[in-house]
Amino acid sequence: MFLTADEIVELTGKVKPSAQARMLGRLGVAFKLRPGRVLVLKSEVERALSSGQEQKSGIRWDKVL
Repeated sequence: MFLTADEIVELTGKVKPSAQARMLGRLGVAFKLRPGRVLVLKSEVERALSSGQEQKSGIRWDKVL
């Protein structure tokens, strides 16, 4: 249901939750902040990555990931 902490690090390239939150915002992925942790639904990542979000936002995925 939720990404693991390791999956969030892999997706964002960031270890600190505050940095992860900034990167997720840039990627157009919805998330919730909890004390010391970021929560991300797996379905939200699939939606953001498959909806052409990178084209709408101008994100260059090859530069981010």
